[in-house]
Amino acid sequence: MTSVKIGLEAQIALPQHNVDRIQYTNVNSEELDSVLEGDMLIPGFKSKSQLRGAAILTHNKWPNGVIPYDISAITDSKDRDSIIRAMEKLMYDTGTPSPTPQDPTWRLYDCVYFRPRTSADRTFVTIEYGTGCWANIGYYQNYRLKMLLQKGGCFDSGTIQHELIHVLGFHHEHNRADRDDHIIINLDNVNEAEKYNFEKRRQEDLTDLYTKYDYDSIMHYSQTAFSKNGRPTMVPKKSGVQIGHSKNLSPIDIEEIRRFYGCRV
Repeated sequence: MTSVKIGLEAQIALPQHNVDRIQYTNVNSEELDSVLEGDMLIPGFKSKSQLRGAAILTHNKWPNGVIPYDISAITDSKDRDSIIRAMEKLMYDTGTPSPTPQDPTWRLYDCVYFRPRTSADRTFVTIEYGTGCWANIGYYQNYRLKMLLQKGGCFDSGTIQHELIHVLGFHHEHNRADRDDHIIINLDNVNEAEKYNFEKRRQEDLTDLYTKYDYDSIMHYSQTAFSKNGRPTMVPKKSGVQIGHSKNLSPIDIEEIRRFYGCRV
């Protein structure tokens, strides 16, 4: 198969209708996927050093907040159930109650909606077994997008939700442009090959969601992430807080997803 590569400018700056489109049936998804920040993949890139400008942008938002998925490659029924339950929890937690919850007929309005793909879907996420826990970040029209979960290590609800939030278009909390105001990065303790995981995103490449730094985010890595010696690689500047411990969406995680997808906050 012929691999197709699109430029950095198209990924991070141009509106969606100017991004080079491809037919996903003609693309080797293994050649398109590149690693970003440990567990994220972005279509079109080969080198990690190219990825500093890639970030949450409006044109990488799933249309109408609907994410078609294919889990046919997940052969274990328990693993399939774990994925579906994690999707349902994420949808429930980010849903918005009607204005009159005292009404017994009130219901939750979906903000984002994961559903099985149909034959009409040309862009969807394939979830399959793999080495480690990985996910494409955001929406890229006509790309083969995927999420990989290692059997026996990536099927707890918190990990699945973390990867699904990458699919929705979100980066890690510790890569925010304002992170130096909130955490100290100890690069001397980081494995040399993993230092790219601690690059900051440029503010001009982000969709500003007007939320404060979130130590409790499900998207925050732990204090010893990518450590070469067991010592902290990240230290919170605020005393008494923990990072990288959350198994559920924090209130700020929920607010950010609602803001990004234009749902009621």
